[in-house]
Amino acid sequence: MTVLSDVDASRTGTLLDHPRGRGSILDNGSDEFDDSTMLLWGMPVRLARADIDSAARIRQLSREVSRGRAVRVRPGVFAPQPGWDEARPRQRFLTTVAAMAFARPVSPVFCRQAALVLHDLPMVNVPQTVATRTLSQGSARKRRPVPAEESTFRVFSEACHLWPSAWRELRKTGDPVVESLLPDGTVLTAEALVCAVADTVPLLPLSDAVAVLDALMSGRRNRSESRRAEEPWSMEDLVAAASWCTSAGARQRYLACVALASERSESVAESWSKVRFHELGFEAPGQQEVLRDAQGEEIARGDFWWDGGSILGECDGLKKYSGPDSYSGESTVDVLRKEREREDRIRAEGIIMVRWDWSDLKHPRRLAWKLDRAGVPRRG
Repeated sequence: MTVLSDVDASRTGTLLDHPRGRGSILDNGSDEFDDSTMLLWGMPVRLARADIDSAARIRQLSREVSRGRAVRVRPGVFAPQPGWDEARPRQRFLTTVAAMAFARPVSPVFCRQAALVLHDLPMVNVPQTVATRTLSQGSARKRRPVPAEESTFRVFSEACHLWPSAWRELRKTGDPVVESLLPDGTVLTAEALVCAVADTVPLLPLSDAVAVLDALMSGRRNRSESRRAEEPWSMEDLVAAASWCTSAGARQRYLACVALASERSESVAESWSKVRFHELGFEAPGQQEVLRDAQGEEIARGDFWWDGGSILGECDGLKKYSGPDSYSGESTVDVLRKEREREDRIRAEGIIMVRWDWSDLKHPRRLAWKLDRAGVPRRG
């Protein structure tokens, strides 16, 4: 399972960091990527088009692929193999989405996980397939591109889905079903957010589904500079979106996910933690409650609280301790020192404290052991 951490989730960037770049991006000094190079979410790619490039140039780029020095992201779109392997999973996925738009005469309508990512919503797991819509029964299919043999990470597969029959009447009325996303002038078209949420959430693992819904309620998006801020959704908005589900079964699964959603979750890790508590049989905790001492001074605002406030649980992401890149911008030593002082004050109030991190979330037995040891109550 590929996991998108808190650090990964915050790194979307804009589609084009700058429109063109010069200078070799291959370690061996090859000039095959020296011009017409574009940065897609920080990854340099080279576009090869028959109406612009010579046949010899296109053949040379193909040889770079066979030699393991480049990756064919999509036909006519190449990335350097080292850059592809060193990129974050979400960055590779977004680059593939853009490559599909560049490689086709008309940009496809992206749907499902691809649409959610383009709407800046975070997930625990990076999607493995880029999904698009079609009106033609014959075009609905799945396709896995030729793998990059020398690359550590395979290129993403494609899936083309028919528009849901439940939405046909809506499209006949002329009401918008899709909206255009315009990062830095490049048009990417995705399903409208409410459609993507209702159609995709029932298909996702519970951790991903709750992460998406929590982000909608809290207004927490991986915003790019070219996108406007979106208003947070209310619980009523989430429930109303169920009318867009394409079947009764999908609507039932969707509403089961909505029941776990909360505007109080402040990260993907917290959303995933809630799902783990539910799966492991622990009582649902309170979230983001403030602890004060006898004088009324605030000591801490904890991630999770159980048993009337006597047990505090915190999920620690890497971002908290990553020095200048941390949330506070302080050094790792200073962050650790302040965390120790804060924890001492919490324990002095008679509060039991339990911590876990991403590795514990990936190994639920270990998380359950920590919670049981702290006395976190289980559901009756």
